[in-house]
Amino acid sequence: MAETQNEADTEVAAPPAKSKLGIVIIIAALTVGVGMGAFVAGPTIAKRFVHKPDSATVVKEARAEAEKAGKEAPVLLLDNLVLNPANSGGQRFLLVSVGVQVSDPAANDEMKKREIEARDAVLRVFGNKTVEELSDVSRREGFKTEIKAILDSLLGPKVVRGVYFPQFVIQ
Repeated sequence: MAETQNEADTEVAAPPAKSKLGIVIIIAALTVGVGMGAFVAGPTIAKRFVHKPDSATVVKEARAEAEKAGKEAPVLLLDNLVLNPANSGGQRFLLVSVGVQVSDPAANDEMKKREIEARDAVLRVFGNKTVEELSDVSRREGFKTEIKAILDSLLGPKVVRGVYFPQFVIQ
């Protein structure tokens, strides 16, 4: 009997095993908290600090830079150009407007006189692109460079200062 009592004392004297459930709950709560912070609060906060300018703002900034340099740099808008991309079988279309910033008012007058040729040149550039190429936003700077080169060959070297896409819709 004394042995039974000693065994009972030993069992009572041993510290109780900690519950793993509490630790699992804490880890789960931390994981959910970090996930919510990363996927909900993070993008919301980032939008407040990162300003993505629209096309009109880009054109205004370009004009402001030109005015700082002491020259007026007009922008001619070739708007509402509609075409079917290459290999689309007429099922898809691109609606684009192109702002062309030229070096001075005289160049702007020349650009206005040759607007039909400029529109045709832009349509040729985009008409040779596939829907996949046009959909890839990272290629837009390349399109601008290509359009600038063609318009420079039309108007003369270094006449075109910038090319902008205030409207670019693929349907």
